[in-house]
Amino acid sequence: MPNTSRPATLALDGRSIALETHPLRDASLGEIHARPFHRLQSPRRILHFAFQISGDQGKRDREAMTALCSRRLVAQPDATSAYHRIMQPDFNLRWEQHSEFTTQSWDFPVATRPGKKSPDMPIPPADFWQPGPLLVALDVMIVPKRMAKAFIDRLDETSLARSTIGSGAAEILSDFKMNAHGFTRILVIDNGMEPIAAGSLVQRLIEVEVYRTLALLGLPEARRISPLLRQIELSLGSLIDRSRNAEGITDNRELLQQLTALTADLEALSSSVAYRFAASNAYDEIVFQRLATLAEKAQSGVPTWDSFLARRMAPARRTLAAMQDRMADLSRKLTRTTTLLRTRVDVEQEQQNQELLRSMNERTRLQLRLQQTVEGLSVAAISYYLVGLSYYMLQGAAKLGWVKDATLITALLVPVILLIVWLLVRRLKRHLVD
Repeated sequence: MPNTSRPATLALDGRSIALETHPLRDASLGEIHARPFHRLQSPRRILHFAFQISGDQGKRDREAMTALCSRRLVAQPDATSAYHRIMQPDFNLRWEQHSEFTTQSWDFPVATRPGKKSPDMPIPPADFWQPGPLLVALDVMIVPKRMAKAFIDRLDETSLARSTIGSGAAEILSDFKMNAHGFTRILVIDNGMEPIAAGSLVQRLIEVEVYRTLALLGLPEARRISPLLRQIELSLGSLIDRSRNAEGITDNRELLQQLTALTADLEALSSSVAYRFAASNAYDEIVFQRLATLAEKAQSGVPTWDSFLARRMAPARRTLAAMQDRMADLSRKLTRTTTLLRTRVDVEQEQQNQELLRSMNERTRLQLRLQQTVEGLSVAAISYYLVGLSYYMLQGAAKLGWVKDATLITALLVPVILLIVWLLVRRLKRHLVD
C-alpha cells in the first residue's frame, strides 16, 4: 500500500503537537462507527432486504444509491463508503454493502387511526431497486403492547420463538417462516424501550435473520457435492484393492495416474465449496454472537430465539462439519495411497535401473574383451605384413650383395616390429580415449 500518511495536530492542555499519522488510522478508528445504531420510536415498520451481489453488481448498486440521493437532493455516498443513510419525510433508508451481499433497510413511521385495531401499513416508495438476487426479505414491526395481539395472531404458533429482552423493556417474536407475501416477520413489542435501545435491538435482530440465511447457503452445496465425494471414495477403494495385486511398474504407474486424477478431482471439488463453507461457518458464529448480546429471558412454554435457532440450525452445522471432515479424511487417504504407490514405483524403477547398470557393465566388459582381442589381432596382422615387407626387401638386398642372410635378419626383426606396432597401437588408443 502506498504511503498516504498526512500531518496532524493534536491539542492537549492548550499545547499543540504536530505529528504524522498512519495512513490507516482514520479507517481503523472509523470502522467501529461505520454502522451506527439509529433511534426508533414505535410504532415503526422496517422492511429489510438483502441481495447477493457479484462482479459489477456492487458497482451498479452504488450507482443506484447515488442516483436516489441525487433525486432526493441529499448527500451521496463516497466512492469507498460501504454504509449510507438518508432521511426523508416519508421514509428513512439505511444502505450497506458487504463482500458478497448488499442490504437496504426501509424505515417507515406507522400511522394509527382511532377505531382501527391495526395501523396502516406503509410500503417502499418507487425509489426501491434490486441490485442482485434476493436473499432476505424481512418485515419488522415495532409496536406498543396495546397493538401487539393483532400481529401475534399472524405468526405460526407451531414454530414460534418468543423472548423477553433485558428487564422486560421489550419482547421479540418470530416464526422464521416466509408468509404469503414472501416476507419473514419479526415482531418487537415495545414495553417502554428507549429509542436508541430499540434501534440497537432491531439492528441485531435483522443481522440474526440475514446471517442465519447466509449461514445456511452452504447446506445446498454440501448436498450437491455429497454424491460426487461418494464416487471418489468408491473409486479410491477400488484402486486400493487393485494396488494390492498390482505387479510390475506398468500396472503401478497406471494406478498412480488414476490416483493423481482422483486427487485433482477432489481438489477441484474442495476449491469449489471452500469459500462457501468458510463463509457459512463465519456467519453461523456471528448469528449466535448476536443472540448472546440480546440477553434473552425465556417465556413459559415457548423457546427463546437462541434455543430455537440452535436446534434448527444444528443439523445444517453438523452436515457442513461432517462434509469438511469427510473431504479432509479423503484427502489424507489419497495422499497416503499416492505416496505408497509412488514409493513402490520408485523402488521398481530403482531395480530396473540396477539391472540396466548390470547389463551395461556386462556389455562394457565384453566390449573391452573384444577390443583387447581386436587390438591383439591388429598388432599381429600389422606386424605380419611389416615382417613380410621387410623379408622381401631383405631378399632383394641379399641378391645385390648388401646382406648375407635375409632369413636370419628377418627373424631378428620380428620382435622389434611387434614391439614397435604394439607401442604405436597403444599410443593411438590413448590419444583417442583422451
